[in-house]
Amino acid sequence: MDLILESRKEPKLQSNLFSDETDQYIEELFSEIDTWTEQNNREPLDLISNDSQNESIQQETSLVINEDQDFSPSFLAINEEMINEPSEKSNSIVNQIDVGENKQKTSNLPQDSLSDYQFAFFQNIVNNGWIYENSVDRERIGFDKNAIDESKISLTDLEKLIKTGKIYKKKIQHPTGPFTIFASSPIVEKLIINDTIRRVCRKKRYKTIIRKIEFANWIEFGLSKKIWQFDFEISLPSIVGCIWDDNCFLILDSSSNYSLKQEKKDELKALIAAATLKMKKEGLALIITNKKDHVDIIKKTIKNTGWGKVEILHFSDPKFAERLIKIIESKK
Repeated sequence: MDLILESRKEPKLQSNLFSDETDQYIEELFSEIDTWTEQNNREPLDLISNDSQNESIQQETSLVINEDQDFSPSFLAINEEMINEPSEKSNSIVNQIDVGENKQKTSNLPQDSLSDYQFAFFQNIVNNGWIYENSVDRERIGFDKNAIDESKISLTDLEKLIKTGKIYKKKIQHPTGPFTIFASSPIVEKLIINDTIRRVCRKKRYKTIIRKIEFANWIEFGLSKKIWQFDFEISLPSIVGCIWDDNCFLILDSSSNYSLKQEKKDELKALIAAATLKMKKEGLALIITNKKDHVDIIKKTIKNTGWGKVEILHFSDPKFAERLIKIIESKK
């Protein structure tokens, strides 16, 4: 304001004031602005690349979100409009399906051979791992899964998924009694046993992990390979173990005599070597099989080979949890 007032009174003085200092300041200011503009007009390549990647990710995310299929647990109430043809609905359809317990069907049929309804149902079983045949088993078994008898899936649709090898019907052994499930994986029984082991151990604050062991001198030990992955390890008491289901055994003759597969004999030798050579102090080898009938076969194999000591439990034992905890605590 003082400068303005002075300029009105003394124009020449005002002119002198701006001619030197102010003009220099303005020039410096514009110089800085030009420098800033020049620097910011140079768009770094890495920023352009990141923007392109972000745009690509957003497009992929948009594609996922815009998919028509509903993969949520609400699949049991899928809209009936998805069914191409009217089909018979039944709460007892599982009793009408004759699917062998140990038969594993494979399919060469393309995905589009399934209806939208069938494929959506299959995808939801994949996401959930498996579902019960009967909902009454849920409380007894303890896993929070859906059930076929609660769904609106038809006999025709279910048979199509089984025949094309998309899902499997399997009778699972359990300490509280067997139950039947439908799953997307033929090894689902092994997964259920493993989940149960973790639950039993968690209640007693024992930690379980999947164990991979490398044997540097594997040829000297007579092992068939260098690196082995075992189904579980209970670390604190140094227990390493395998879970063996029906797929680990061979039927020798028509009288249903079983034998251990060669690959499982190799795994047995590696398991004993891991427990005795790789665990802290001296570990314990533990095999958990699904049926009582398999226990004698395993014991006979161990005796004949003389490789070492192995503890064996069968999952169908009503006292399975108690026996497992007893073995763990005996190693502490």
